[in-house]
Amino acid sequence: MSGHSKWNNIKRTKGLQDAKRGALFSRLAKEILLATQLGGSGDINFNPYLRVAVNKAKAANMTSDKIQKAVNSGLGKHSSDGFSEKTYEISGFGGAIFLIDCETDSPNRTLTELKTIVGKEGAKFVPEGSLSWQFEEVGRIILSTSALQSDLDNQLYNVMSINGVVDVDSDPEENTITIFTKKEMLKQVLDEVKATLPNIEFNEAGLIKQAKDKVELDDKTLDQNFTLVEKIKSHSDVVYVWDNIK
Repeated sequence: MSGHSKWNNIKRTKGLQDAKRGALFSRLAKEILLATQLGGSGDINFNPYLRVAVNKAKAANMTSDKIQKAVNSGLGKHSSDGFSEKTYEISGFGGAIFLIDCETDSPNRTLTELKTIVGKEGAKFVPEGSLSWQFEEVGRIILSTSALQSDLDNQLYNVMSINGVVDVDSDPEENTITIFTKKEMLKQVLDEVKATLPNIEFNEAGLIKQAKDKVELDDKTLDQNFTLVEKIKSHSDVVYVWDNIK
């Protein structure tokens, strides 16, 4: 079982969040879309994964029409809104690397603006494909441990034994368990977890880009990279920032 990383502690302590409302809503829309697909339904009464995603979106004041649009996309009812998805690759400090997922109606504008931000911080863009091979897409399920109570160790063992689970990370400070799965087995693992822990509370379920190998950095270099990520995430087109920091 993985330990909780110092990098995550820094991000939580300093309060790294999406600086732009549009980026937050883009992330929530992706969660709703995937939850709709995972649960096989656009009805929150029959799809517990969608219910969690919709509740999170409502808590962030996402409008009902945006929520429904994301649900429709999950059901295969796509609409053309002029936006495209782009991923940019950035070399940070001390061996840190980043993949930047964006949604933009003008890729050239987004690229130019991000290059300016990154250049001012002393980092650099690299050609497409230079870094992305160092990441793999995996499933991630975040659970609240409050419902597990005193039987946590046994329940964790049961979760680890589920076919398709590749790692489990427990965070006592946040009272959560994060389960990593093979990409293609995310839904199967979700169903198994639900059957194994029927009273468990799902905080999040989705696909992420995870570094195959991670680097450990000193405090000064961590701060440099943290500042870089803060500036990158201040751009309204940025949806996710993935890193290889331990």
